[in-house]
Amino acid sequence: SVTANDRAALLSQLGYLPSNLLRICAVDESLRSPVVCLLYPLTVPASERRRSGREQELEPFPTIFWLVCPQLKVRISALEDKRWVSKLEERLANSVKDQDEMRKAHNAYASFRWSLLSEEHKTVVESKGWVSAIKDVGIAGIRNFKKIKCLHTMYGYWLAIQFSGDPALCDVPFPVGAWIHELLTAQVAANGDTLRTYDGHSRHESETH
Repeated sequence: SVTANDRAALLSQLGYLPSNLLRICAVDESLRSPVVCLLYPLTVPASERRRSGREQELEPFPTIFWLVCPQLKVRISALEDKRWVSKLEERLANSVKDQDEMRKAHNAYASFRWSLLSEEHKTVVESKGWVSAIKDVGIAGIRNFKKIKCLHTMYGYWLAIQFSGDPALCDVPFPVGAWIHELLTAQVAANGDTLRTYDGHSRHESETH
């Protein structure tokens, strides 16, 4: 569930509330602010939300685990500025084992994304020819599983599965996410700091009720 405090924090972080928000997957352990959100695989475009009086159109939204923490986004952008996307792609290219694990991680993400859809929306997706965009592409909509594309989405998923409790997700190795975590840990250590700790939202809710 998404609490009033969650909504207020997301408004502060993003400036708006995602219309397809399902739940908070991870929170900052000290600030208790959202870090990763789970989003529904379909959303109403902003242009459609402003219209009333008729049925709104939907569009695919393949990135279902969304990193929202401003501090982490800045830190990860600094890694991307230092060409870590291409460096990690090179590391991935040199390991058949890691490539196989990433293929399984992408497939697990895609299967989970498809499972979120209602039966009615699965029918809509099939009629619109969107099955590939929802059911087949991997993390961040990636089609080539040897590519990385975006460290933000990779790390958002890695954080989410640490607390998911779903064996179909958390029991699947995800090497790129772990590599990004190692890079972030080293980044903050170089500045004499430590990486913030995170927690699952459901556990936080049970502790505060």
